[in-house]
Amino acid sequence: MYFLLNIVYLPQQTTNKQLHYLKQLPYKYQNDEVLWLQLKQGNRTAFAQLFRKYYTSLYEYGTHLVNHKEELLKDTIQDLFVELWAKREKLSDVHHVKTYLFKSFRRNLLRELKKQRKVVLLFDHTNIQPDSFSLSTEDLMIAVEMNQEIQLKVSNALKKLTISQREIIYLKFKDNLDYKEIEEITLLKYQSIRNSVHRALKILRKTIKT
Repeated sequence: MYFLLNIVYLPQQTTNKQLHYLKQLPYKYQNDEVLWLQLKQGNRTAFAQLFRKYYTSLYEYGTHLVNHKEELLKDTIQDLFVELWAKREKLSDVHHVKTYLFKSFRRNLLRELKKQRKVVLLFDHTNIQPDSFSLSTEDLMIAVEMNQEIQLKVSNALKKLTISQREIIYLKFKDNLDYKEIEEITLLKYQSIRNSVHRALKILRKTIKT
């Protein structure tokens, strides 16, 4: 609670340790655009709500981008929000806050990975392990009861997708983002994203039916 009080009442800094406590506290959702505007005006409650609302989804997205980098993912998310608070007065108006946060998180994470010389480009298959962007049957939110055989087929089908296809499918069906939002996050072409979804679903259906 001491750290929350610091966030709410102290005007200068928000530390990573404070954010760690903050994400464990209860909150109520408000409209993202309203929260963003309030954040720009220095409202610490709005800042706290945005952090709590998107921490888990950003972390889960990150686990599908890199393997075995839990601390890096946590640090990247926390650094992102610390930076947002520090630069709140200079932030531009944002109408799609979720897209902005995912895009910023993805960019910052790749920058940190490049510093560690682990990858050059996310989709350069020569610099990243084939299973680095993993998906599960739960990620696809398949709303049917599947027997073990079908689950195995789905798992095998997911392994046949490219890294790019896995990320797009994840953003499309797990995070419910539309094609324009995925385009902004991944910097891929709109039509390329649509084609990737079509090809990926075709592969999944074909594998499951065999």
